[in-house]
Order: sequence, then C-alpha cells, then structure tokens
Amino acid sequence: MSSCLLTVILFFGIWCIVNCLEPQEAAGLFRLRRFPSENGQPSDLEPVGPSFPPGAAQPVSSRPITAQPVSSRPISAQPVSSRPITAQQVTVRPVIAGSVIASSRLSQPNFARPMVAVNATAVQPIMPVIANAAGCLGSFTSSGIPTSVHRLRAGDIKVVAAMGDSITAGNGAQATNVFGVLREDRGHAFSIGGDRSLSEGVTTLPNILKAFNEDIYGFSTSSGSGSPQFNVGEAGATAKSMAGQAVRLLARLQADRHINYMTDWKVITLLVGGNDLCNSCINPVAYSAAAYKDGIERALDILHRHLPRTLVNLVEVFDINMVASLANSNILCSLVIGGICPCGAGLNVNRVALGPLATEYRKAIFDLVGTGKYDTRPDFSVVIQPFLSQLTLPTMQRGRPDLSYFAPDCFHLSGKGQRAAGKALWNNMMQPTRLKQMDLLPTAPISCPSTLFIPTRHN
Repeated sequence: MSSCLLTVILFFGIWCIVNCLEPQEAAGLFRLRRFPSENGQPSDLEPVGPSFPPGAAQPVSSRPITAQPVSSRPISAQPVSSRPITAQQVTVRPVIAGSVIASSRLSQPNFARPMVAVNATAVQPIMPVIANAAGCLGSFTSSGIPTSVHRLRAGDIKVVAAMGDSITAGNGAQATNVFGVLREDRGHAFSIGGDRSLSEGVTTLPNILKAFNEDIYGFSTSSGSGSPQFNVGEAGATAKSMAGQAVRLLARLQADRHINYMTDWKVITLLVGGNDLCNSCINPVAYSAAAYKDGIERALDILHRHLPRTLVNLVEVFDINMVASLANSNILCSLVIGGICPCGAGLNVNRVALGPLATEYRKAIFDLVGTGKYDTRPDFSVVIQPFLSQLTLPTMQRGRPDLSYFAPDCFHLSGKGQRAAGKALWNNMMQPTRLKQMDLLPTAPISCPSTLFIPTRHN
C-alpha cells in the first residue's frame, strides 16, 4: 500500500515539472555543469540551478525591497556611566588651562573603570583622576619652584600669615556669650586659622590650601594662649598699627626653622579698618582716608622691601555702619556695639558718614596698589580682594538678619561667619582681578582654580 502511494507521489511530481514549468526552467533543473580538469578537458559533473542567457536580467524575488528596520532611538555616542568620578563631598567649579575639574557635586572616591579618550590616531586609556579634599581634580603644583609670583599655583604655597585686627585674631569665633568675645579663637580665623579640617566644614584659607599642599605651614591653632604662629593680628588694631605688625611678622618668619625664608612661597592676608571707622567721628584727621592709606602703605613697604616670594591679599574693609545696624534687632547688641563702635552705635548722628568713609578707604588702597610700586620685583605682588566691599547681611525668612553669622556681640564674626569669609577669600584669590565677587556669598561653593596661575595684576 505504501509503495503504491510513493509511486503515485513520484509520478505526480514528474508530471508537474514537465507540464507546469516553462520548458527552459524544467530543462535547467537537470542541466549538468562540467568543470574543466587540469588538462582542460571536462571532468566532474554538478547539477546547477536555472541558467540565464548572457546579458539577460536575472529574476529577483517578487517581494518588495524594503529598508531594514532600525531602532527609533537616535544614534548617540558610546554610552558611559551616569555616575561621575567622585571624591570628597563638596561642590566645585570647572577649570581651564590644562587642569581637569569636576563641575558636579562630588562624594567619597569611587574608583570607576578607566575612561577612554579618542583621537584621530589612537585610543588611549585615561585613568580616573581623584579629586582632592576641596573637590578639585588635577595637579595644581608647578613641576619646579616658580620664580615669579605671576606663575604661582595653589600647590606652590608653603607658608600662610596674617595681619589685622580682632577679626584676624578670631575674637568671638567660638563664643557662646558676650564675655566669650574677649577670647581670641585664632584657630578659626578666616585667613589664618587651621583648627579642624576642610572635611569638617571649616573653610578657612589654610584648611582649603591643605587640599593642595598638605604641608602648608604658619596657620594658627587653638584659642587664647594657643599657637598663633604667623598670625600677628590683634584686637583694637588700626591701619597705623600695621607697620608694627609687619616688623613682628618678619621677625617670626626669619626665626622659624621650619621654613626656608628665601625660597618658600608665602601668602599674607591683611584686613584692617573697622576700628578706624568706629573712631572716625572722634578724631576725623587720625582716621581719615589719607591716614588709612598711609598706614597701609608703610606696612606694605616693609613687606616689599624684606620679603622674598610673597603674595599679599589686601582685603577691602566692609561698611561698619551696615553691621552696626544689627543693634536695632537686639537690645543687648545695642548696648555692646555702643562700647565697641561708638561712631556706629544707636542714634549717633555721625553714623551715616561711615558708609562714604569706607568707600574712601577702599579707593585709597586701590589707588595705592594701582601705582605699581609693589610690582617692581617678579617675586612680590599685592592683590586687592574685594569680597567684603559690598557686603550684604545674610537674612532668614521674612528678611530678618541672620545673626548666626555673628558673635553674641552682633559685631564680630562667629565661627560660621569666619568660615564664610575664609571661603570667600579663597574664591577671590581664584578669580581674575576684574571678575572678583564683592559680597560674602556664604552659600557659594568652593571654587577650583579657573586659571593656570593664581591671578595677579600681571597674568
């Protein structure tokens, strides 16, 4: 039965080939192609498919030619991880001039797989660069010790020092009551304090510099009789006092065996003028803008004459009248400010003159530095830092002054205020001379170097 069925199927298949296909197609199914042997004679035989006359168009599938489907997703660059290469939890700004800077919020180091840089000739692996404690990526130290202050980088700084009044001495930085303001908390002073660390949120200038050179030296520590190091600031100091402070600072620098006086790069920060303004109504001549300029000039002349490899931050004085206005918000503050700043207290008719006089002070030092007398040597320069020149009081909800930035006397800076000032000073140092912030901006992040060298008037 099965053999009969197979015979029928075979017969039906042959019939279809003969009767259903065109003659040429049917013949082509059984055509044999001969392959020439080595002597040129036909040899092996191989069945082939249909053949076509020379020059004839070969048939194609009856199905329409269509474009191959592609993904609706746009063509994009090679995927990379959305996680940034991260380090210490801070916010940073981008940098140019050959340094790589993170411009996002960074956290503890994540050792991600290497990124790849592609150029026209090769694909080279780039190992991840881990941010320093300030959140800045890259190297900020010169390959050799620079000889010009205009080629100075953050990591080149070895020594810090400071001159000034009670703000530099740290009065009230850690005070919990009015009497605590009498204590000098030098370890928390904005320009020279080195207590605690940047990772703990203490953004003084030395603590930020430690992220670029962990061997920075000269900062103050502790309170009261602690180690002042190269902090010669003192409560009650005026511009006239600065020449004496300059002499004392030189003596300390020359006597300290931990530094190389001739070759180590030094940064000195000078802020003074509050006491001058507060007494200007009592003795207008002694505390005039001309007298202020004379005191600053004599101090800078001493530093310029005797200090090699030095950058001086000259911080502009703030408007005492504005700070004294805090007395209106607190009866105790009103009583204390009356004793600290007689010309700026309460209803003193001379109070309105403090703002214009502070402006005259700032213009006087601007003109002084603008003469170029401190740019006659390649290893010394004075840079004006204006982050207090247009100071506005930090406020809380409903516009009320945020007294947490001030000590209990409502006049000196608290630890929070000192930290904000330290960060603003650093940011000023990193900003080009014509693009410096002129307010405290306490919520601003720490800036990473935005230029190859620390900006001066000549780079």
